[in-house]
Amino acid sequence: MIITLPTIVSSSRILLAPLVYVLIVAESAGAWHWAAIIFFVGALTDYADGWLARKRGEVTSFGVFFDPLADKILVSAAFFGFAEADILPLWLVVTVIVRDVITTLLRSYADAVGQPVVTSRAAKAKTFLQMSFVVWLLALAWLGTANFTFSAHALSLLKSDITLYAMAAVTIYTVWTGAEYLWVNRETTRSFFVKDMREYTSEWLATGCGYLYRQAEVVDRDALAAAGALVQETLLGQPMPDEEQLVTLLAYYQFLRSHKQADGFLDLARAREFGRHLAEA
Repeated sequence: MIITLPTIVSSSRILLAPLVYVLIVAESAGAWHWAAIIFFVGALTDYADGWLARKRGEVTSFGVFFDPLADKILVSAAFFGFAEADILPLWLVVTVIVRDVITTLLRSYADAVGQPVVTSRAAKAKTFLQMSFVVWLLALAWLGTANFTFSAHALSLLKSDITLYAMAAVTIYTVWTGAEYLWVNRETTRSFFVKDMREYTSEWLATGCGYLYRQAEVVDRDALAAAGALVQETLLGQPMPDEEQLVTLLAYYQFLRSHKQADGFLDLARAREFGRHLAEA
């Protein structure tokens, strides 16, 4: 990743996100005032980074991915803040966030496998709609806690059903653009949710420990062979019940596999010490 001025501008939105959240949940006139200003500045950077990237010839694949991600983080912070302040229903906020997480994961997957994705105009308009809605909420919050003649009316409007219906409309539009995004990029979606997720799940179940690596081995053959040799050392020519032998073998195997060095070295001396403690137990 090459750090460019547009990327730094995009990063500023991520840095501003927690500050916006803290100021919103403070629920005071001064805090909401600054939250409105900071969020508005963050929203302006959404246009500034794109303009700078085109102007300076620094449009990169990372920037194309990172720009909307920074938007989502800033908007999500504001939505969660208003949900914490009991102004927006949490379930509507979570619905919006889940949609954004799914599309971001799909975009990341597409970039990783080199598949192009198409972003519709409706999806781009979604970001503008969400930011505009947050600005409207912040303006009402600020005006409602300020010392104006219409402050009571603004605060009442902020906590009215109109805000609830507006958030519901934003959520519906957001979900619709997410469904459209998945459909337009249905080949990538099918590959991610059907083929690759099935392979990841199979590996997770096979290893039994949740390592979602492509090259994960179900059995470490070297560790298993070494464990078998250690069991043979403990037998000393005496037979051992099959169940007890299997338990000992698995114990050695788990120890050797978990302590295997990056270069493949298996410390049999430590394993023997472990075996002695195992026998004493």
